Parts: sequence; C-alpha cells; structure tokens
Amino acid sequence: MPLKAAIIPHLDEISPESLITGACNTIVKVPIPTGGGHKLVGQNTDILGVRNTLTRALRSQFPAGTVISPDASYAAQTGAGAIIGGGATTRSAAHALSLLGLSPLFLVNRDPAEVHAVQSTLSHLTIIHLTNSEDVQRHLGQRESPTVLMVVGAIPATPPATPQERGVYSTVSTLLAIPYVKPAQTQSDKGLPIPDRRIFLEMAYKPRVTPMLRLALAHGWHGIDGVQ
Repeated sequence: MPLKAAIIPHLDEISPESLITGACNTIVKVPIPTGGGHKLVGQNTDILGVRNTLTRALRSQFPAGTVISPDASYAAQTGAGAIIGGGATTRSAAHALSLLGLSPLFLVNRDPAEVHAVQSTLSHLTIIHLTNSEDVQRHLGQRESPTVLMVVGAIPATPPATPQERGVYSTVSTLLAIPYVKPAQTQSDKGLPIPDRRIFLEMAYKPRVTPMLRLALAHGWHGIDGVQ
C-alpha cells in the first residue's frame, strides 16, 4: 500500500525496521517523559508477521514437540527466497526472508522501476529480478541453481486481466513448477529445518484463497492464506 511509505515523513520517529524497509504499517502514540505531550512512532510489524507465519508453517511439517527458536535462521547457501510484488509489503517480506537466512532473493515483477526501487532501498541484500519464465529457467532451473524454499506473494488478489499481468502469473507458475529436491542438512546444523514441502505465503486475503494461492497449491506447495 502506498500509504505505508507516504506516512513516514509525517511521523516523529520510526523504528529501525521501518527505516530499513522504508515502510510503516503501525503508528504508536508514545508519551514524552519530559515536558509532557507525545510523539508518533512508526513501526513495521509486517516483518515479524511474515517471519512468524513462515516459521509456524515450517514447524507444522515436523513432529509434535519440534522446537524452532524465534531467532533461528538457515546457514549460508542453504536456500533462496522469492517475492512477488514491488511495494512496501514486498520490501518487508524481503527483509523477513533475509532474517531467516534465505539468499539470494528473487523478485517477480513486471515493472523494472519498481524492482530498482526495492533493490535501492534494500541494497544490503542480493535481489535478482525475474521478468519472465526464461529468467526463471536461467537463474533457478540449472543444476547449480539455488533452491527456493519460501515464496511470499505481495500483489493484489484481482484476477490477471492484461497481457502483462498474465505474464506475472506465467512467470510465477514456472518458478513454482521447478522440481524440488530437498537440500541435505547435517545433524550438526542447528539452524532452521529444511521444509519437506516448500512454503508459499499469500499476503492478500480477499478472497481468502486468491488466484496466486490457488496456483501455489496446484503445484504442491504448502500454502498459507493472508488471514494467517
């Protein structure tokens, strides 16, 4: 949503998470200890929401009693992540995936300017633009390609109407259809467990089962709707 970025100049202070992502979805009215009054502090709770939802889904794939630390992450080069979108929610999702240790991150978007804006804001992350199915095959369909373990959808749930919008769905379908070979994980690795089924989190929630979530489920992914 554009307001997640537009509101920031009107706030007295923002959290480190909002500063990193250039996004604020929550405003907290904080008393000023000296002099009275209050200040408006912007927070980004999307990051925590995405991270917690993904780890909760991951935990559900393993036996009851499996403990996953809130601060756990994957070891370097374990797996990659992907996001569909280009706005403030996309930036929050990308940051959340990076906190889980997923790298590089792949961004599906039909607008190069939006992709550049995300890459500029999150310049500390490796974010690769996927413009079409050919890009997916080149970056993710080769023997040495990284394995995408988690995907976050962050676009409106309206059915694709234009050729460009249908192209996004075609690109995502190619990504979701890549065969999954679960990466090996040693017993000494105390990080996050690798999922038996790759996880797809849909941020949109109206309708509850969106066209994008339906596509992920059809490809056998562990789908999570936006209400979660």
